[in-house]
Amino acid sequence: MNRKGKDTQLAIHSRYARKKVARPLTAAVLAAVMLGTGVALPSSLLQGAYAASSTTTSAKQAVSANTAQRSYNLFLQRLQKPSTLGLARATLVNRIKQFDSYRATIAVLQLENAYMKHMDYASNLIYKESIQDALLRNYKANMTINQAAATLTNKADREALQQLGAMGYGLETSEGVFYPIIDYPAFSTFYNYIHGDIIDYINIMAAEVKAPTSYDAGIVISPTELLKRGLATEAFLNRYPVSNRRTAVEDNYRLMKFYIFYGSDNTPLFDPQTQEIDPLFEAGYRKSLNSYSAQQIKNSRLLTDLSDLLKLVDQNGGKGTDAVEQFLKQRVSDLS
Repeated sequence: MNRKGKDTQLAIHSRYARKKVARPLTAAVLAAVMLGTGVALPSSLLQGAYAASSTTTSAKQAVSANTAQRSYNLFLQRLQKPSTLGLARATLVNRIKQFDSYRATIAVLQLENAYMKHMDYASNLIYKESIQDALLRNYKANMTINQAAATLTNKADREALQQLGAMGYGLETSEGVFYPIIDYPAFSTFYNYIHGDIIDYINIMAAEVKAPTSYDAGIVISPTELLKRGLATEAFLNRYPVSNRRTAVEDNYRLMKFYIFYGSDNTPLFDPQTQEIDPLFEAGYRKSLNSYSAQQIKNSRLLTDLSDLLKLVDQNGGKGTDAVEQFLKQRVSDLS
């Protein structure tokens, strides 16, 4: 029953589209494709695909549209280099009110894309041996990146970490290595201006930043929280058949399913020697299932599979028998 743990990186692919949007289809689709590739969008395309429709041509509206366009262009310009990434984020924070919700959503996605694009540069700033050694000595749990930088006595190392903080990255550690992460909780400042699917996506990502699911090949959140995260990804996929971040959430869903039904290398659901189900996982899962109605369980594939698994485990003496193995292969192993 033991399964090798898998580390699945969330990939960002796909296009951003919405149903019932009254916009020129060709321009909207082209803009979405360009967004996915990280190409800066021309002003003419943005105006055609994303500008708010209007039946008036007043000077006030024209000035407002021009102001928004200039702000957007400045934001895009500052996204291109790591050295101005922090300025790009500040630009978006300060000027997002100028944008309609569609362009605001696109801008937030482009900001996330930029953080991914510049991740190698950010990683190189912190992977210096002297910085890693100093952080191992000085880092305390839940330190911000700027707090960690303040503990470094070497000026060059301190400035490197401060630069990482200025760019807007967060700090994480696992297995004795410190690395940059996207500070998804900070994206909540954009919630009043962007579309619901991206808000839900950011909430999924932010939960992982605030409390990582696994650490050193072990699951370090409670079984109830693990199941909650799996259900959040399932709900997203059910709610948004089309979303620019659907592929990323699908990847997350597969990983959550693996953790829920198999555990991880250091915290397997079934003991590799005795094949007995882990009592903490079992208790947490049963507690969670008891909080849902029969209809709610029926409406969720994740809850249905988990409920059926625990019934089968009961029938097999609380162990991962061949029957349980076959069940997991049929319901979970494909991770679909």
